[in-house]
Amino acid sequence: MPMMESTEALKSIVHHAYSQTARALPEASSTELGHFNRISSAFGYTGRALELIQGASMGLGCGNPVATANIRPGEVVVDLGCGGGMDVMLASLKTGHSGKVYGIDMSEKAVIVSKQVDTHPLPPDTVDYIVSNCVLNLVPGDEK
Repeated sequence: MPMMESTEALKSIVHHAYSQTARALPEASSTELGHFNRISSAFGYTGRALELIQGASMGLGCGNPVATANIRPGEVVVDLGCGGGMDVMLASLKTGHSGKVYGIDMSEKAVIVSKQVDTHPLPPDTVDYIVSNCVLNLVPGDEK
């Protein structure tokens, strides 16, 4: 299979899997939500943080990027692969009303601002922090 076809196939598989999870989230049982929260807790999300972002955890992350980022009030943050917006919400608590947080996701079902992660045109010198929680590894390598 040529590289272009395999790249598109991979994007399609990832998009489908994450969209399915996002579609199922609003219908998730308390048992499933508890499972998502246990996964998030294992990566360092506190009980208080999980209360604040109730229902946004899809259980798909592999870390807690906002906890380790030195985000300050008034800053601009972009979350690549935002999913249900869990890290977007937590980052907004750090930026406060004077800052901005943008969530970008490839799945329309999970999106806050809908653009693909690997092609989003951000103006230079407009972002203070970029966070990503287990997403960049899913973007196929190419010649960009």
